[in-house]
Amino acid sequence: MKETPNGLREKFTLIFGLGYFEIELVRFLRERKKLKVVDIRKEYQESMKDTLAGVELINGDASSIVTWKKININEVMNIIITIKDPDVVSECCRIAREVYGLDVQIIVLSYGNYPDSLLDKYNVNIVHPLNVGIEIIASMIEKNVAWPVNIGKGAGEIVEVQVLRYSHLVGVRLKHLRASNWSVALIYSGGRIILPNKESRINIGDRLIVVGEPQVVKSVVDTLSRGVPNFPLRFGQTLSVYISANYPEIVKEAILIHSNTLSKKLTLIPHLGKGIKGLAEKIKERKLEFEIGDTIASLKDLRGYEKGVLVVPKRKIFCCDLYYKGFFRTGTSPVLFAKGYESYERVLISLNSETPSFALETGIELAGLLKKPYEIIYVSAAEALRGQKETEYLNFRKNIVSDYEISEGVKLDFTVKEGNPVFETLGRINEYEGGGTLLVLTFDPKEQIGVFTPNVPYLLARSAGCSVLAVPVEEKNA
Repeated sequence: MKETPNGLREKFTLIFGLGYFEIELVRFLRERKKLKVVDIRKEYQESMKDTLAGVELINGDASSIVTWKKININEVMNIIITIKDPDVVSECCRIAREVYGLDVQIIVLSYGNYPDSLLDKYNVNIVHPLNVGIEIIASMIEKNVAWPVNIGKGAGEIVEVQVLRYSHLVGVRLKHLRASNWSVALIYSGGRIILPNKESRINIGDRLIVVGEPQVVKSVVDTLSRGVPNFPLRFGQTLSVYISANYPEIVKEAILIHSNTLSKKLTLIPHLGKGIKGLAEKIKERKLEFEIGDTIASLKDLRGYEKGVLVVPKRKIFCCDLYYKGFFRTGTSPVLFAKGYESYERVLISLNSETPSFALETGIELAGLLKKPYEIIYVSAAEALRGQKETEYLNFRKNIVSDYEISEGVKLDFTVKEGNPVFETLGRINEYEGGGTLLVLTFDPKEQIGVFTPNVPYLLARSAGCSVLAVPVEEKNA
């Protein structure tokens, strides 16, 4: 027996069965490990001697104790069984575990002609070559899904999936998923490895390691990688509209959003003493179902509103602004500051916030539902005045856009301007002919608003001459 440099006998891998696949396996392994191969076909073994030079071939029946006595059991490092007959495979495992008490790794190549449970009591690793091939091909075809090979049971309980923009789980915190029989084990986001917790949020382009019951995991994968546009479902099913005779035009825009998105409920919130009968009749004429919510005495009563997307008038502010500040400081749900458009011409997405990923996702999704073109804009400081932080901000947004383009196989209309972000964005809005622009932006309710702490999303919402959808998101870089 050959000895290793430390004087110990060299252990070997024992292989039962020698078909076409196994020959290739032996050729691969023989350069790395010492091998002994058992096969019942003596003439076939003789014909393979030259092909498998350097490999010890043993003739015999794998299920016979006589064959096992030809093997130095104490030197077995691991066992690979490639035989298709389930009775022979089972007996082979029994002899190894119960007769000889071998506590070594046993790998069984199964071709699906017997249930895996047949070998449960023998503590073996079962590999399905056909499934491995299918999983590799599927991973090549489904670019957003990777089914791992030779990990776990290989039954689909572990999968890596890339989150696409149309998934209704985009932007959702893990604690809100109400996951049952599955969980997110790991998140790859922007080159970072994240060990998720209940506060972690799923963003577009993230790659998730999902584990759980195979059928449940498959459903989750479908949701993440093959979702459809679903605004505003991630925020709730309701579109709540402030109703006042002073602002009748916003009803038109509310109907526009409700009719072209997945909003499932239209709630009218009447202003006390501001007759709404005529406005309600107009909605009835459109044959839209709606309900009447609680009457309010002031628009202030809508601050901190939590039932879906809120639609309020886009008001002009001439002096001290408590109107927009109120919504931005207490925001918990998206607010549409509506001009009263009956149709949109385009969607403009501002990345001048701490949460550009969410703005990008929401804006593109909404533009898709409205079937309107969109433009993405980011305004940075002039290159000569750009410090390290501003450069990092710019590069981060470029990477977000690039990742999206690669993920979706599209080219985005992305404009980078230099200067004051408020003036430049408003200037871009004014360049559009005919109006009808919907500006989409995100904001952090915790971010300060003041003379010495300019809050760009707030200033844009306040100053833009078009409708603005402002979405509250607290996490930075989301």
